[in-house]
Amino acid sequence: MKMIIYFLLSAVILLAGCNNVSGESDVNGTANLTVSFVCSESENVDMNTRVLNPQQEKNIRDLNIYMYHRATGICKRQYLSGAMSFSMPLNLGQWDIYVIGNYGFDMGNKTKAEIENLRYTISSETDLERNSVMPMSAYKEVNVAGNSSISITLKRIVAKIDVSVNLLGAAIGNITLHSATLVNAPSTSGYFGTNSPYSGMISYTEQTVSNRQNMSFYMLENRQGVNNSISHQRYKSKINAPANATYLHIKGQTDNALLDYLIYLGENNTTDFNVIANRKYSIIINIQGVNETDWRVEVTQGKTIGVMITKAERSVVEYYSNLSFIRSDNTFDVSVSLTEPSRYPLKIKIAGVFNLYGSRTQLAEKDFFTSTVVTIPAGQTENSARFIRQLMPSGHGIPKIQYNECIISGIQTEPLDINDYMVFNEYFEVLTVKDEVAGQ
Repeated sequence: MKMIIYFLLSAVILLAGCNNVSGESDVNGTANLTVSFVCSESENVDMNTRVLNPQQEKNIRDLNIYMYHRATGICKRQYLSGAMSFSMPLNLGQWDIYVIGNYGFDMGNKTKAEIENLRYTISSETDLERNSVMPMSAYKEVNVAGNSSISITLKRIVAKIDVSVNLLGAAIGNITLHSATLVNAPSTSGYFGTNSPYSGMISYTEQTVSNRQNMSFYMLENRQGVNNSISHQRYKSKINAPANATYLHIKGQTDNALLDYLIYLGENNTTDFNVIANRKYSIIINIQGVNETDWRVEVTQGKTIGVMITKAERSVVEYYSNLSFIRSDNTFDVSVSLTEPSRYPLKIKIAGVFNLYGSRTQLAEKDFFTSTVVTIPAGQTENSARFIRQLMPSGHGIPKIQYNECIISGIQTEPLDINDYMVFNEYFEVLTVKDEVAGQ
């Protein structure tokens, strides 16, 4: 099962300037920019050696956000802890926005060059699961021309390697497997740009391996290029591989020989030696004999599917008996659509929002319709639902649910899939289409 949650929380947000602030005068005016964040997901595959669970793989605990105005050199920054959105006025024009996820604390003032060259360094593979979260980043160019809302997707700066090792045919009973080691894993990686390291490679801790065992590794990005001269899997070997290409070293033995199998990673099982961040590589290794291996590489990279509210209408019917108010039925009709179909049913949770003088306040759950979830079936792109809540008199007038806007507050697929679901319209106006009085 895969769950992607689009967060919109209230939190105390640190506002601060950067060291390289210059030309702060408001020459061309400002506009309010609202930014929200979503995390790119990985498929849920149960692996015996995985340390982090699927929820931890997508957790975002804190965000360092740096915004640089191209024309003036103005820099503004935000540190978020426990929140996934913020709003602030920015000078009109082009901005470069850099986001570092799960750094652990407020990084303080940084120049644009310092952020662009920021690196993540490890001494062992366990550092990639530090504090039960994964290092993430995002970059986005934004043209601020008026009040607007945007969403930014954070991606992990690591790849995940899922491995299945199997003995087949004559190898069963004649070959004993001992261990597996990931070799030539980068020890450092930039948060931004691509990474093709030529030094600082490490080997992971050797793991015990047996027939039909599944293993999982996380590693920093390692793009070592393509060798188009390799025509068959058997030639994807140490002779033809780049010096710093990552490979899996599997050790075993027969009754009279020690065995070494080297499985080079990449986008395919022949020419490619690139391990790219935020991708999941599934490798099935079938050992058929002393010199016979057959292995396949599957690269999974999700697509981005836009999710948006296309209709939100409210109606209220007030019921009376002998001029005495009895109750009101509050009805909420909402429609949601996708930019393209999802492979699995998609559950989309809706929440109501007050808009008081331009200041939005999210309603508490008890003040909104319960179980406000619109389900879009697999293979379809839109659906609608109606929700009804009956309100009784409280002695303080006629009760109604008065909300001006609504938002998408949660997105979930069952089972989990690899796609990113991006909310396109953060706030959607709710129209009052009917306000009636009914006698009884």
